[in-house]
Amino acid sequence: MIVTTIFFFTSILLVIAIFQILSKLGKKTKRIWTPKRIMIGITSYIILGLTAFIYISFFSDSKIPVLSSSDIKQVEKKFDQIPKYDQEFNSSYLTSDYKKKTWEINFDGDTLPVVINNDDNNLSLNIRQRYNDNIESGKALITYYQFPFIVNGVDLSDEVPLPDVYVAQNQLFIESFSKQQVNYNRLKATIGFLDFNRGAERYEMDNSYSNFIVIDIPRGTEIEDSQGLIYYLE
Repeated sequence: MIVTTIFFFTSILLVIAIFQILSKLGKKTKRIWTPKRIMIGITSYIILGLTAFIYISFFSDSKIPVLSSSDIKQVEKKFDQIPKYDQEFNSSYLTSDYKKKTWEINFDGDTLPVVINNDDNNLSLNIRQRYNDNIESGKALITYYQFPFIVNGVDLSDEVPLPDVYVAQNQLFIESFSKQQVNYNRLKATIGFLDFNRGAERYEMDNSYSNFIVIDIPRGTEIEDSQGLIYYLE
């Protein structure tokens, strides 16, 4: 709305400036630049500006990928395979394509207590433990994997909020919402189209295997899981 208002007043100022300039020009120039031709030029300018603004706002600057039907089928096929791999403790499905963020933490001793907080008694979090021979003692890597979250053919996985991961009092805290919500801004096809209104639509991820948190620790280190929410992964 702000950008539209600026564009509108800029057009008015342009019209005023053109007429001010023409008032100071000679009769010959005035015969060429008639009011009709001036209005045609201004109208063309406005249409061109609006077209460019719409394209930049909703197409060229969009970072949200739109999937084809074949891409969606491939994603659904991979989703069907995730529970099988997970039940076999096989981490091969957690590839770098789905890696969103990795936290490196330090702790004292050979035991890492883990506290998991979310809003429904931690029933929907997928947290896995994995031994990594490349990690030094007293260190751990926490990696968040997010699989595609498709709504109306659009992959909104990059819009899913990341969990909070931090260390306090030599304990690892992982805080996440049980039902992660994504706000997806869509263009409203209304009379107010020229206001470039985007309507926020909220979606909740209902797939229990939509994301994973993997804790990599060195051998000889144990994870203290008093909540019983962390499972082993190879």
